[in-house]
Amino acid sequence: MDKEKVFRIVLIAALVFFIYQFGFRPIFNRGSEVIKADRKYWSELLPDEDGPVYDVIVYGAEPQGIAAAISAARLGARTLLISEDYDMGGIISRCFIPELEAPLDGSGKMLNGGFLEELHKKLGECFSPEKYTEAVKELIQAESDLSAIAGSIVTGVNMRGKRIESIEVQTKDGEVEISARMYIDASDSGMLLELCNVPYFTGSADLGLENRFMPVSLNFMMEPGPGSDTGTGKLAGKTAVFNDGPVKYQPIYSSTRLEDPRICFLDDGKVIISGLQVAGVDVLDGDSMQRAYEIAVEEAKDLSRWLSENYVELKDHVFSKAAPGLRVRESKHYRGKYMLSVDDIISGRYFDDTVAMGSHPIMITKFAVSGSFIGADPDSYAIPLGSLVPDGVLNLLMAGPRISVSSLAASSTSAIGTCIAQGEAAGAVAVLCVARNENPAFLDKNHEYFKELAAVLKAKKMHLPARSAAMDFGKNWSAEAAKQLLSLGLLAAGPENDLRYDAPAQQKDMAYILINGIYRTDRSSYTPELDAKLRPYINDSNLTFDSMVRMVGVLYGIEGDPDSVYERLCDKNFINRVLRDRIEKLETNAETITMDMVYYIGAYSIRCYTGKDISGSVPEGLFAPAGSGDAGDPSAGEAASDTEGASDTESASDAEETSDTDSDIERASGTEVTPGTEGADTWGTGAEQQMAGSR
Repeated sequence: MDKEKVFRIVLIAALVFFIYQFGFRPIFNRGSEVIKADRKYWSELLPDEDGPVYDVIVYGAEPQGIAAAISAARLGARTLLISEDYDMGGIISRCFIPELEAPLDGSGKMLNGGFLEELHKKLGECFSPEKYTEAVKELIQAESDLSAIAGSIVTGVNMRGKRIESIEVQTKDGEVEISARMYIDASDSGMLLELCNVPYFTGSADLGLENRFMPVSLNFMMEPGPGSDTGTGKLAGKTAVFNDGPVKYQPIYSSTRLEDPRICFLDDGKVIISGLQVAGVDVLDGDSMQRAYEIAVEEAKDLSRWLSENYVELKDHVFSKAAPGLRVRESKHYRGKYMLSVDDIISGRYFDDTVAMGSHPIMITKFAVSGSFIGADPDSYAIPLGSLVPDGVLNLLMAGPRISVSSLAASSTSAIGTCIAQGEAAGAVAVLCVARNENPAFLDKNHEYFKELAAVLKAKKMHLPARSAAMDFGKNWSAEAAKQLLSLGLLAAGPENDLRYDAPAQQKDMAYILINGIYRTDRSSYTPELDAKLRPYINDSNLTFDSMVRMVGVLYGIEGDPDSVYERLCDKNFINRVLRDRIEKLETNAETITMDMVYYIGAYSIRCYTGKDISGSVPEGLFAPAGSGDAGDPSAGEAASDTEGASDTESASDAEETSDTDSDIERASGTEVTPGTEGADTWGTGAEQQMAGSR
């Protein structure tokens, strides 16, 4: 073979190699790039020991704090966990929580995976607060890069610009100053966030009700009495729902209620009773909380007697002890890079920076005088990293009930299992930021290290699907309007997400929507005069063309016979073409209107009357810096103090009236106006509630 032929063969071979290596191979392997995300990889990237003692400090040994600390330590970060309690049991130990509240998708599969799944398997079927506490202690001790101090409270922060340089901590041995490169507030108190002056709003201020909080709950234990022959050992690890039959427990206090009540059987013959709640509690007031605890304990003792009399498994059981503390699901909502809304949840919005998934129901019980009400029940939804990044502090993350979500969304995102996933993700993000000298606020899909975040969460076996589906409320022309009302906490679709569009409406259904919708959207648009004119429509009469038109006319001061009022409303576009097309299909003025039309005219009228968006987004001017007193507009805070404990629709002058007047006002401010659960008045009056289909 001559040299020229050899040269040609070598040249062709080289060309084939280069085409494959840099042409076909990248095409075939596109998307399969392997990004290292294990402990060895991150340990080599983390700074040396010069500088702060710790890479990451996690404040709060709640379940999300345990997850955050272990997540960071397992990536090689020198991590410190600071516990406010003397054990590591957090809220589960302090409040006798009998489960991890893992979020499940529509098929019953656990969401998130990762540390939540690991902890669930470690605890097994027979869950108990004691078993949980021992398990997390073992997990903490197993991590060589994780230190912990108990019975300690952060008392101060030292800032340099927008970065935390160090924190001051009161320990059992005195006050110490500790520094780290990244910090995570995983406490239920939000103390570190407050000390850093992260803006917040309280209670349901995003709905005009800053002093309205989710009910607090008290779990308690029952145990076999002396000489008991009741054997519950075979039931250990089982959970039974109660109070769902024909015989129901009647609370002795008007402010107490049962929400999803359960009997949780432990392996020592004892049981934990969950679901007892106290409504109308100002969780930021110590005296209010103390009174609520006393009421709950008395109610728990009476409920124990009733359970013993009505359930054969508990026939010899007696009240043993109440949890040391009340569970507080809502207090302050801190502002983050992104604030997750109810609209995000029900529309199935997926985020490029999704770090956790949730699925628990959106509860609107806090607006009801009694009973338990589900606004909507999602299969699953995404929580973005932006909701874990607090506003104004560069090296701080948050996880748990205080993350950046709207007040109604918080009723779902605050479930323990969902918080654990937030904590695990926060721990991983903190390590990435330390290793890459980065600010978590900059981590979006366009960032050079964004793929590393996805890789490390995947390496932790967190299951975060690439999309989430919108909730199905049925196909109906008014569905979008109904979703807007859901975002204001005005409707209760229940566990089946059934809005019953074709159900006949009553006058009070529309009156409740207008009164509460206007108040929650724009308090300045609500007046006692408006309330007085709408109040006569709070009745059980069917809603017809005549009564509907008169009610809309009240908003704009248009009076007269129904047909002339209708024409004037149409001329001014207060009734638009969509509604006119529906109304013109009515055969007579006396024909009963269905709920789908109520949803549409309600949402449209609220928007027209207030001139405000009702998509459920949180107004920018609502937030106040921590420690500044009332959140939002000072005048709004003054109005709140005047009307505290009254209804959604009570004004300052109304609050000074007699108790009878107050009761009337409270009855005028119902929340759920779906055919499923109508007229659930605000707490405080003891008014009877009608449940689904009980017209």
